[in-house]
Amino acid sequence: MRVASRTLPIILTLGVTLAGCPNVLEDTPDGGGADSKVKVDSKASVDGPGKKDGPGKKDGPGKKDGPGKKDQKVKPDAPADSYVPADLGPLCDKGGAKKDAGSCGTNECFLGGKCVKAGAANGSKTCEVCTPAFSRYSWAPAKGCVVTLAGDGTRGYKDGPALSAQFDDPAGLAVDAQGTVFVADVNNCLIRMISNGQVRTLAGDITSRAKPTCGEKDGPSLSARFTTPTDVAVNSAGQVFVADGPTDMIRVINCGKVETYAGTGSCDHKDGPRLTASLCSPMTVNIDPSGILYVGEYQSNIVRRITKTKVEHVAGLKPKSAGSPQRGFKNGLAAVAMFGGFGDVALGPAGTLYVADRKNHMLRQIKGGNVSTLAGTDPVGTNPKTATPVPGCADSTTDPSKAKFKSPEVAVYHPPSGAVYTIGCANHCLRKIKGKQVTTITGQCGSCPYWHQDGKLHQAGFVCVNGMTVDKAGYIYVSDTSGFRIRVINP
Repeated sequence: MRVASRTLPIILTLGVTLAGCPNVLEDTPDGGGADSKVKVDSKASVDGPGKKDGPGKKDGPGKKDGPGKKDQKVKPDAPADSYVPADLGPLCDKGGAKKDAGSCGTNECFLGGKCVKAGAANGSKTCEVCTPAFSRYSWAPAKGCVVTLAGDGTRGYKDGPALSAQFDDPAGLAVDAQGTVFVADVNNCLIRMISNGQVRTLAGDITSRAKPTCGEKDGPSLSARFTTPTDVAVNSAGQVFVADGPTDMIRVINCGKVETYAGTGSCDHKDGPRLTASLCSPMTVNIDPSGILYVGEYQSNIVRRITKTKVEHVAGLKPKSAGSPQRGFKNGLAAVAMFGGFGDVALGPAGTLYVADRKNHMLRQIKGGNVSTLAGTDPVGTNPKTATPVPGCADSTTDPSKAKFKSPEVAVYHPPSGAVYTIGCANHCLRKIKGKQVTTITGQCGSCPYWHQDGKLHQAGFVCVNGMTVDKAGYIYVSDTSGFRIRVINP
């Protein structure tokens, strides 16, 4: 097993220093560009982790074996013990071991264990094509293909070459402008990163050098602890925001340290200054170009917005008491609208938000202060709290309200096509919503293969997708959670 903090100290010498890092905890005016987890002109949201019947996986793991928060906090000036995330291209330019990315030339990519010329395919694997989109050592799937980016399909924890690395229920994803992929590794309680064919641990307690330790602790990134990290977002400054649901907080990884960004650690829906406002099981996090975070809360069933200074309510009927969400179906004014149960909250163009309303089996949108149905059949009944959802699997070429979905988990806006893509763990189909059309992209609606298989879209299969995002080139990344792999789709 390779420990990132011990093997990559050189990265701190590549012009990225702790002294130059921005302080994300300063109460500066709202703003601050972010170009990674956005779906307007750079990237899209994750799609979110599986939130079956509670935070985290299935019924939601508790605070595993980690000690309580009071005795876990470290001094703010504790020394960092890890590196600052950066594109590893400059490091590779200095050379590297043979048979790794560092040995490739300017117009080459490391693909299939060797350096190949840009534009070339990996032998018979015609779905893998050398296309240095972000750094000259990257590759991408060919048009209409699905390929595996990282993970050997085995549950576990192992850093190193991407295709032999291991994850334990990977969920939310984000991609920065350089093409580095950040992963919320739920059951390992870690944030991992994939860059230039390598998987490394960015944050989380790996001091045991064996099984990562879960809990709740701020401090140096490789000794800090997360309880159940389910989603991530990254801004243009390289700061990675983490939805750590059971802690009722949003955490931030900034310059080798983990800090609390918003929330008091108590479940409630109190708005106000970031560090005194209360969140309740934040499961998804997204970031817009101005640096504002959008959070989907499972235990409150509402959408919140976090600016540089405060937490605000965006949509969903507020609970009457902490942790008692108002579930149901009601469109209209955002403040009194009702959702069945959150899957994902994704950012679209012009401030539009898309909600994978898992328990109502539909896609909703929040726009201009109102909530409406984007696609899917509305629940039947006049009482918002007792209306009966209509699950299924049906496409439509004329009316998205006639289409049917079954527990959509994640959604993402795809800027190149102007479409919304969604998938879940119930029917395993990648669906596309554009204009009045809802179509099935992988397999046939209602009969999508439940397995891990790469290849052409119609042949590809997924086990259980709980994370989704899109990069600036339009490639869609998914966490095939139960398949323990990160995969890439070129639609």
